[in-house]
Amino acid sequence: MPLSVLPSRLATVALATLLFGLPVGLSAQGDPAGTLTAKKAEVQKKLAASSEIQKRFRLDGATIADGKLKLSGVFLEPGFTPPEANKGEPPAKEPFAVLEDELTALLKEVVKEPALKLDLSGVTRIEGKQHPYVVLQKAANDAGATNSAADQMRLDGCHFDGTGTLVLVGAIGDNAATEAWLKGAIDKDLASHPAVKHDGKLDVSAAGIKRMTWKMTPAAIQAAFANSKSPGLEKLRVDRVYLAHNPDNADPVDRWTTLRLTLNGVRLGEVPVDAELLQSLCRKQWEELFKGSTRVQMNASALVGPGITEPIDRLRKTIAARPALDGVRLDAGATFGSEGELLLAGVRPKLSDPKAAETLKFGLTEAFKDVISELAMKNDASAARFRALQAGPGISIANLTEADTRRVLRELREWARTNRDDLRLSRLYFGADGGLKLICEAPTEKDFEDVRAKFREVAPQFFPAEVKPPAKGSDDPPPAGRSTDPVQPIARVSALQEPNNPAQAAPLLPPPVVETSLIPAFTPFLRQQLASDPKQRWSTVLIERGYFDDEGRYTLNGVVDGDPQKTELVEFVQRFSADPKWSAYFKTPQGEPKELVLALDVIPMADLMARVQRVTPAYPVFDGVRVTNAAYDKDANLVLGAHMVGRPNLKEGQKTLAELISKHPDFSRRLVKVLAGQEPKLRIEGKPPEPLPPNDQLADFSVGYGATALAQGELVKAKEWLDVGLLHYPNDSSIWFLSAYYNHMLGDRELVQRDLRRLIDIEGRLDFNGPLQRKRRYLAAKDLQGEKRDELEKFWLVVWKEAKDAPKVMTMVPEK
Repeated sequence: MPLSVLPSRLATVALATLLFGLPVGLSAQGDPAGTLTAKKAEVQKKLAASSEIQKRFRLDGATIADGKLKLSGVFLEPGFTPPEANKGEPPAKEPFAVLEDELTALLKEVVKEPALKLDLSGVTRIEGKQHPYVVLQKAANDAGATNSAADQMRLDGCHFDGTGTLVLVGAIGDNAATEAWLKGAIDKDLASHPAVKHDGKLDVSAAGIKRMTWKMTPAAIQAAFANSKSPGLEKLRVDRVYLAHNPDNADPVDRWTTLRLTLNGVRLGEVPVDAELLQSLCRKQWEELFKGSTRVQMNASALVGPGITEPIDRLRKTIAARPALDGVRLDAGATFGSEGELLLAGVRPKLSDPKAAETLKFGLTEAFKDVISELAMKNDASAARFRALQAGPGISIANLTEADTRRVLRELREWARTNRDDLRLSRLYFGADGGLKLICEAPTEKDFEDVRAKFREVAPQFFPAEVKPPAKGSDDPPPAGRSTDPVQPIARVSALQEPNNPAQAAPLLPPPVVETSLIPAFTPFLRQQLASDPKQRWSTVLIERGYFDDEGRYTLNGVVDGDPQKTELVEFVQRFSADPKWSAYFKTPQGEPKELVLALDVIPMADLMARVQRVTPAYPVFDGVRVTNAAYDKDANLVLGAHMVGRPNLKEGQKTLAELISKHPDFSRRLVKVLAGQEPKLRIEGKPPEPLPPNDQLADFSVGYGATALAQGELVKAKEWLDVGLLHYPNDSSIWFLSAYYNHMLGDRELVQRDLRRLIDIEGRLDFNGPLQRKRRYLAAKDLQGEKRDELEKFWLVVWKEAKDAPKVMTMVPEK
């Protein structure tokens, strides 16, 4: 080169250096920035198809500065393990330095400048926690607390494609809600993100995100735990399952390339959790989730952390205060079901009606809510756990053991109604201590003793077998969990009887008890009041029973003469409600007013008396007895007043009449039923108290005058003489024939039959004087002639034949 040219050449290079920053030796004719700008799209494609480092870089522009090619763009900085943490391995090179080396080699080829040097100070470096996929995963975790659709998301990374578009990589649930959430999150959380803002617009693609059926749901994990038969896992309720990064991870590489499968929820108690089984069940649920470039680890620390102590004492106390829940006892040992419902442990009443079961569940749910709400509001560490429990799907009574407590109470009440007056069994429930309680109000200690005995009889399942102490000289200790006191039965929390394995016995419960309260006897008091009324207004009122019905209302069972008497009786009894002495009969045990129930049937005493007066003469046991009136005494005995002659067998008469009345469908109510072996509640009293001696002369007169009056058609006078004769001389067949004739004249066939039967019986059984009886009868009736006499004689033959073939007796129920 000529020397004259050299200065000109040096001047050109100096000018180029001044104008373009080209280093000495860089071609002045080349324009690397322009070339790179022109080939930016080509370069971006090369970056996207190259190494993982280059995929993380988006080229936005290039200029010449200080003799270097200065690039602008975005680099998604991967994690980097510092040399001091490399555990003796060769020092790692920072990813950004690797990027510079790889870009230099790539761009030298593109711009055809072997001496190319790069300036990357204009590149925006995005740290791991600011990576778009990390930002979105964090947003999903935050949103998942209230929107479960956001929890169906696994974002593994992001890179730039050949056009510079940011591509998100991962998987989401195949449902519209999750897709909609992701789109909204991109628009919201990445709106100003430098890796997404490209050429002035939002440039992001979800092409790297797969849509798939999301198997790792709380419902699926909950079902697996509930069916695991592992005590610890059955105590877990899974409320939320999601994937999250761990910003506290000491390894900056793992920090954003490892996701933790996080389980949140509730734990009951402190039963040890089988961690291996927990992880195994989760992995089996969705094996593919744990495969791929992103590591997935388990994080159940929030789920298996401090557990909730079951508030059994509070629950029992609350339930005991609510009679609608009688028969429910909650015990420790609740678990969670496959749908997250709390499966309560304990006892509930046996219910055949589905509606009743729903009502019970609703009441128990309300009690449970009240207790948990109170605990959730406390200012202590457990409050948050109770709030979490409170937010669950509710309780289930499916695991409660059925105990037929309502049948027991029903049988006890039926026994009380049948056998005891004024005995109220208001409740059978499990108390705050878990023991079975029967609340009993009665007038006497004897009532309480009988109730205790009956309670043990009808509910043996609540009274485990008594355990006797070891025999003297025996070195064998009593079985674990058993009392050595032979009079102390025991009951266990987990069952109604002894467990099969005493070594695993549940805590002891108190034995069933009868809680007693003495109340004055109201029913006998009322009977006394009615019997002693000077106006005899209530003499025909029978109070059969005074008892409490299933609703605790005092009920009077009995019989009255008519509706007016019933109305007056209601007013009379109600007056005692103002007396504090009798308040128990007009109020509940809690002091609430209770209406009086009068279950009174109308059976006129006059109808009974009319029938008794017709029937009793048919039976020899009533000879010498004519019933005249009836009333009840203070002990509910039906007392019949009677004219009596001679020495009738009243004991047999009372028994016979009680039996006759008891067989009548209506009149039987006029007799109080008595237990087997007891005397009937019926008494016959003479007027005057001492019976008159029989008067033979008066008997003869009654036959003669009675026959004469009949012959003359004077029926009223005849009736008077015949009544005297039947009372004083019932063993004379003549008086019975005349009575039959009288009743035949009146057309009363039943009484004719009655009288003829007595006549035939007297003449037939008195063989030694039967002919004499018949002769006297013929003489007494000699003036009774004509059609009526002939009709009576013919009917006599019918009754006589009937007496021989199939004898009948007259009863309180008329023959048809």
